This record gives sequence, C-alpha cells and structure tokens, in this order.
Amino acid sequence: MSLRCKQYETSFGRVHRQFVEAIIFEQLLAIEEETSVFLIYGKSKVYRYEGKRTAFDRVRLYSSVFCDQTDGFHLQHISELMDELVVNSEEATRLVEDLVQTVALLEWNEIHSPLPFSRRASSYEELESEIQEGHTYHPFFKTRRGFSLEDHQRYGPESKLSFSLLWAAVKKEYLPLLE
Repeated sequence: MSLRCKQYETSFGRVHRQFVEAIIFEQLLAIEEETSVFLIYGKSKVYRYEGKRTAFDRVRLYSSVFCDQTDGFHLQHISELMDELVVNSEEATRLVEDLVQTVALLEWNEIHSPLPFSRRASSYEELESEIQEGHTYHPFFKTRRGFSLEDHQRYGPESKLSFSLLWAAVKKEYLPLLE
C-alpha cells in the first residue's frame, strides 16, 4: 500500500504536531509504537505518524508530516482526533477553537513581532516579549481564552506595548453575586 503524506511547516503544522505528540505521550487513545512510527487507533480510522521518543520519554514527530493510513492526507485530523478524544461536542468545539486561536496568534506574532537576531543582550522586560516560541509540549501554547486578536495586539507581551493595570477590591460577601 502506498502511503501518501504531505509536509507542513506552518503555524498550523506546529500546533497539529504538538497536539498529536501530547495524545501519544499521554496515551489518550490506543497507541501502537513501531520503529519510528506511531499508530493511533480511533473509532473508525488509524492515524499514522512518524517520529521518535526522546529524553524523558517525550514524543517528537518528524517535522509536521501527517499521514492517514486509509485515505491519504487531509487537514481535518485535529477535529477528527478531537472527536475521538472528547465525547461532549461543546467541549470539543471549545478545544478546537483554542487550537485555532493558538495558530492565529502564532501567525500574528510571526508577521507583526519579528524576533531579534540574538536575545543575549535583552533586558528582562524585553525577554518577556521576545520569548514567543511558547511551550514545546503544550498544544495550546498561545491560547488566551476570552482574548480577541485586538486584545492580543494591545495586551499580549509580544506586542511590546505598555498599559496600566487598574485594580478593584471586592468584599468577600459580594463574590457570589458576581458569579
């Protein structure tokens, strides 16, 4: 059987790869591991990913290569795998939205907030905005639930904008009223 694969080196590819790596590492679905190949067994499909185990038993997929053993490559793996993982469709929708937001914010950062050649001379405050890579394990590394793209542009550390925080104190007995 000829296996058709396609490589993506985009923000989507990174988020997709980290999502699948987390599924494999956490053993959230039935996994079969062969030499450099991970098979993920869903309800109706088998997903095939090439990669390896690294330090601390972490899974690293090679680039962003995604293959489906049955019908070739397609981009719907994230929602398909989410359907395999989550029974509650509302929760699955929210998690897919978080992954999509992660991709969108990562793409915005790549366009509007280029990284310096070197961060060695950066101050602590500069590093706060320059360390944009996000966590290499967590698939939702840029999600800011409740933040719009405009909020990200105005308040995200990557924008390097200053703003003042306003604090408000609320008596403990009034907290149930705010829920």
